[in-house]
Amino acid sequence: MQFRVYSLTLNGKSMSWLKFEVLIVMLSYAVLVGAILIGKKRANNKSKSLYNENLANSLDEISVVIPFRNEVDNLPKLLASLKKLNAFPLEFIFVNDHSEDESTELLGEIKLPCELRLYTLELGIEGKKKALSKGIVESKGNYILSWDADIEIVPTYFEALKKYSWSDLNILPVQMHASSWIGGFFAWDYQLQTQTSFALAGIVRPVIASGANLFFDKKGFLESESTRTDTDYLSGDDQFLLSAFRKSGKNISIINDENLTALTAPPNSIPDGLIQRSRWLGKSKAVKDALANGFGFIVLLIQLMYYTFAFFQLAIGNFGATIVLILIKSELDAFICTYKYQEQFNTFQVFVYELIFPIYIFSLVFLSLFSTPNWKGRSTKKPS
Repeated sequence: MQFRVYSLTLNGKSMSWLKFEVLIVMLSYAVLVGAILIGKKRANNKSKSLYNENLANSLDEISVVIPFRNEVDNLPKLLASLKKLNAFPLEFIFVNDHSEDESTELLGEIKLPCELRLYTLELGIEGKKKALSKGIVESKGNYILSWDADIEIVPTYFEALKKYSWSDLNILPVQMHASSWIGGFFAWDYQLQTQTSFALAGIVRPVIASGANLFFDKKGFLESESTRTDTDYLSGDDQFLLSAFRKSGKNISIINDENLTALTAPPNSIPDGLIQRSRWLGKSKAVKDALANGFGFIVLLIQLMYYTFAFFQLAIGNFGATIVLILIKSELDAFICTYKYQEQFNTFQVFVYELIFPIYIFSLVFLSLFSTPNWKGRSTKKPS
């Protein structure tokens, strides 16, 4: 590989931007990305080992539980997905968390070749975790598939699921598909986060789960309840559930299959996106998983060191080095993402994300430390 040395003129003085230390920093970040890619390959191999074309697990063991609150704009997409399914579970259970719109009316209009039931939380009981628990208590299946109400799935979802060996907890994929420039920013950010965590699962163990698409043993859920420490949090059922299963010694797997992907929309405004991400950061802090927090801190520290060096080059007048460092980081992060919906993004959009990332991450840290974000019009934490 050959490198060209470019130069620019500043105050009549020629400067080379491709200096030895610039090259070392780029290569160091490339090593980190390489380690992440190795982790992803190992995680994918673990996922493939769970698949068996000859398996035919009974779908009659599966109860799908879908908590919802004020989802009148999102439920039609999910219900349209259900109508297109080629195979069906034992039942769908929708649990209404005190919706203030016409969400429940939509559910009365759908007809499926399996049982569909609707429950509403009693007055004084609220939050996604309570809604999920209500659905699990009322369920008939031995396995629970937890979905969010704003997702879409492919028709072959359950045909694919029955061909995997099922662990006590199975973390299924979630993708964000953006329809706006701002949405693309948060979809890219989500993909970077999930793919980096996926790599860690390949090397050590899973540290992130999404309640939008989570499959687990009902008995294991009930047994792990005694280890839960999240009674003050109205949301965050996924991360706390993952922690509880791990502490209870349950088997946990990640299944990476595009047929099992839940597709959802990212936030389409900066305030909504910051609130969502600060809520996620806050619950990760509350879970107190030393591996997840330690790994996140190390990756963040490496990135901030990279940016410090890049902007130091700008401060000393080496503008070319700053631009190239950020462009190289954009391309390396694209290797991490291997994002299916590439048409959402362009080089300029990703470059802008990388350019403002330090400001973005400091904003999230500030919000998670000094505010309690809302979820569905309510505080995510009960008042003390």
